[in-house]
Amino acid sequence: MHVKVRGAERFRDAARLCREAERADLRREMVKGMRSAGREILDDQRAEVRRLRVSGQRFYRAGVKRVTGPDGQTRQVPVRYRPNTRSTGLRDRVARSLALELKSSGSARVRFVAKPEKLPANERTMPRNLDNPKGWRHPVFGNTEMWVAQQGGSWFWPPIKRGIRVFRQRIDEAITATVNKIERR
Repeated sequence: MHVKVRGAERFRDAARLCREAERADLRREMVKGMRSAGREILDDQRAEVRRLRVSGQRFYRAGVKRVTGPDGQTRQVPVRYRPNTRSTGLRDRVARSLALELKSSGSARVRFVAKPEKLPANERTMPRNLDNPKGWRHPVFGNTEMWVAQQGGSWFWPPIKRGIRVFRQRIDEAITATVNKIERR
């Protein structure tokens, strides 16, 4: 999941100018300004995923267990599982995996990503699943005898759509300030 910011060529060119002018400090300053521009959107995304309502079907699965009665006879007795209400902290882990990536060489880009390497191996698809209206299926707390379907909601794109205009403006300001400092030299 990523969003493309127009003007990537300006970012790449400004970074190139910094390298040619041997001004790593200006490049760092430009990147710092761009990161601070994206901080607001990242914070909004984190808040969105943390308050996301995940719904699922209330699932009662009848099972059986073997019980030995007072007469010594073994028989099967129905057992009902109730839905578990405890939290695993999934939404917090997904929120912590969000980042802003900046690349100034080659195909320059700025993008918002959910870094899968920051999540446990069995949860690396969860940012996409939480954002998918179809939802996903999983065993209840590892019990492969009982599966449930759950649905999240849209949390990744709305903060980007709300803040993209201001974000682009702030990035453009950071690039322009860097180019102006190099030209004044």
